[in-house]
Amino acid sequence: MRKDRRVEGVGSRLVRAGLRDLEARFVGHVVVLGDPLWYERFGFAPAPGLACRWCGPHLLALALGGAGPAQGALAYAPAFAAL
Repeated sequence: MRKDRRVEGVGSRLVRAGLRDLEARFVGHVVVLGDPLWYERFGFAPAPGLACRWCGPHLLALALGGAGPAQGALAYAPAFAAL
């Protein structure tokens, strides 16, 4: 996104809309790999109960619809193996 457009909140609106859609579909957890300072505003928090290749401070989870903490091993699409 162009720097002069970042303050418009488009990214935040897209994330909020996506989370509403996922909650309506009864998805229990959403996991992201990203900047904690940006994702914490949506309720994402570190996910110490998750195991994966990218565990660390940038692995964040959000429980939807009253789900408990995210726990277990994450499986990624084969395309991530190249990273």
